[in-house]
Amino acid sequence: VFAPEHLREEVILNGAVSYKDLTHTLPEFRAVSGEDSVSGAAVAKNDVLTLSRVIATFGGQTVTGGATYREDTVNFDVTVGQDSAPSKVAGSITGITKFLDGESAPIKLEIDSPDRLVAKAVVTGDAVYKDEALVLTAFTAISGDYTVTGNGVYRDEVLILDPFQARIRGQTVSGALTVSFAGDIPSVTGNLTATGAVSSGGAPTSKKTPDAARPAVETELPAAEPPLNPVSRPTGGGIEVAVAPPPKKEPRPANTSPSAKPTKPAIKSRAIGWRAEKLDFSALRDMNADLVLKLNQFVLEGIRVGTATINVRLAGGKLTAETKDLKGYGGGGMMTLVLDASGAVPAHRLNLSVAGLDAYPFLNDAADFQTIEGKAAIALGLVASGDS
Repeated sequence: VFAPEHLREEVILNGAVSYKDLTHTLPEFRAVSGEDSVSGAAVAKNDVLTLSRVIATFGGQTVTGGATYREDTVNFDVTVGQDSAPSKVAGSITGITKFLDGESAPIKLEIDSPDRLVAKAVVTGDAVYKDEALVLTAFTAISGDYTVTGNGVYRDEVLILDPFQARIRGQTVSGALTVSFAGDIPSVTGNLTATGAVSSGGAPTSKKTPDAARPAVETELPAAEPPLNPVSRPTGGGIEVAVAPPPKKEPRPANTSPSAKPTKPAIKSRAIGWRAEKLDFSALRDMNADLVLKLNQFVLEGIRVGTATINVRLAGGKLTAETKDLKGYGGGGMMTLVLDASGAVPAHRLNLSVAGLDAYPFLNDAADFQTIEGKAAIALGLVASGDS
């Protein structure tokens, strides 16, 4: 088969075909085009083509399953990958003739990949195949709390998402990404902006209402410019700290019921806490990346970042995230985070220098600590290793 408008190379098809009762049957066929191949069984009857026991290899990736063509619509149910964590993909392309002729056709996919997705994903949009490029326009992908929308183009082992937008729990990441699959591992480049949910007052609200007796604190974001020295003391001398008494609470009436049992005091929850679960850093070895990430009113585990531009580099299993214009809580500074999974034991490093912070809202968000008021500077240099 030679079809230059649809196939990069000619296709050689081998098999034995039979015709009986208005049915064409290929109990076993194999088609080869360059380094790609498809094998399986085929049955055609009453304008319906059914493919079963399909094993296809494209660019080193293996796809197994089946498909049905009926009334210009293709329905398929396949498994992608033969490793320990394959992905199952089911879906349809309505108007396959228009799709192959370079015109837009609706497409729908359901992707089940537990090791790669938080939940089963549903993808809808319009697809076009033209000039050896697969184009997906106005697509929407939903997986659990995550929603991704945008346009995508795949050609010559390169995927371009421009524009795209991802939303989760009131926060948004948008921009453009380019993913190359040409090397041994994928390589990602792009420019992204992460924006958090903003209240009507222009800044995220604090989790707790300050005590009435506590002096008011200005926490509007984005914050003012940091001092020239990010670890210098705030203007006016040393670090200013005012300790306030804990807020008063009304005593609860005693439970006088004979069956009442003594209760243990509840453990106070914190915005940021230590975790004991194991973390898998091996994914850092599965791709390279060079990204510019801009944060605007972004919230990470309760910590509110006013603005920051973070340069993210990932190569050889080592991730480096660095910013020199971190702003929030009325202050600012710089940060460098390194996650190194290139060796047998993951190693981590964090350097953080910030000054001019409003102590009350920062400590409240970070640790539910509500008895300190004033300005503060923080300098951290932490080194750790392990998988938790």
